[in-house]
Amino acid sequence: MRPADILLSFIDMPQTLRWQQIVPPGDAFHVARVWKTPADPTRLHTHDFAEVFWIDSGAGSESGTHALHPGDLIFVRPTDTHALESPTMMQLTNVAFPRDTYDWLVNRYPTPWTTAPRQHLDPASLQRLTRAADELFSAPRTRLSIERFLLNLLHLLTPPPHPALPAEAPDWFRHACGELAKPEHFRQGAPALAKLAGRSPEHVARVTRAWLHETPSDYVNRVRMQYAARQLAMTDAKIMDIVLDCGLANLSHFYRLFRRQFGITPQTYREQQRGFA
Repeated sequence: MRPADILLSFIDMPQTLRWQQIVPPGDAFHVARVWKTPADPTRLHTHDFAEVFWIDSGAGSESGTHALHPGDLIFVRPTDTHALESPTMMQLTNVAFPRDTYDWLVNRYPTPWTTAPRQHLDPASLQRLTRAADELFSAPRTRLSIERFLLNLLHLLTPPPHPALPAEAPDWFRHACGELAKPEHFRQGAPALAKLAGRSPEHVARVTRAWLHETPSDYVNRVRMQYAARQLAMTDAKIMDIVLDCGLANLSHFYRLFRRQFGITPQTYREQQRGFA
């Protein structure tokens, strides 16, 4: 067993963990899948390296105060102190890396380590991150491998861009518009915008007209067509499959919406996008 395989099992280990004691010389990162049980908690500790971990299944708590559930993503800075425990069984994936990589990252980008240390992933994002961790495990233990993983993680957590909204627009409306860019939301149509906003449909309609100068239905359809354009350009999906993926059922209606936004048919758009290769 490699020393790194016991990264989160701290029996007989000091309270302060040091990178050189945990990882074989030359390794630029550590990645492992860990199972926590009532008999094997992670005791309170700190360390001189950074890590990120997420809950794959089960439930537990961090430091006895923060409940943990599947999809929860925790960023741990060097010198942070924490502990883990589970009343039954909790599976988590852990990625750790040395202080110099952490310093490089936070000096270049806003990162969750300093802005939002606890986040929650939807099932699709959790699945993508799990696949990325599996790939990282098989990758060379180089700084290139860990930096690629971390940058992809930051990209995964970057919210879709808000529409062109003035800074004075209500925060709740900006948040709802950002969330609406996700397929699982815009597929539900205009009612999803009111649901995401937590306001009445009438109130959301007034605010949408005031800030976007269109109705909620027009705005949702605009978001749908932007998504459809990406699928046409970047995938080989059949047009009818894209229609259904947008939450629409009528092909003629889809063509009218797409032509209104882009001035050409979906098939012509696809051909134009691929004409440069």
